[in-house]
Amino acid sequence: MNIFYFGYDLFAPCLKELVSNPEIKVLKVYSFKGDGYFDKNDEIRKICAVKNIPFTEEKITKDELLFQFSQNECDLAFCAGYAFRI
Repeated sequence: MNIFYFGYDLFAPCLKELVSNPEIKVLKVYSFKGDGYFDKNDEIRKICAVKNIPFTEEKITKDELLFQFSQNECDLAFCAGYAFRI
């Protein structure tokens, strides 16, 4: 299963679980610029670096989401505390 992950460090255990499953491929991780205190993304950045998963803090647009689903054959968008409406 191919997925896009939307979230930040509070729910990093979710991302860890996903990347540890050999049947799941995380295509890209979308996060946001947090306040550095409550809203951080340091841990998910590290996970992405280790697993070679693209990471961005840019807000996804509707057109980009539709494009990514069509180009990457994505099966699921997994949201774990994303700051923007998807």
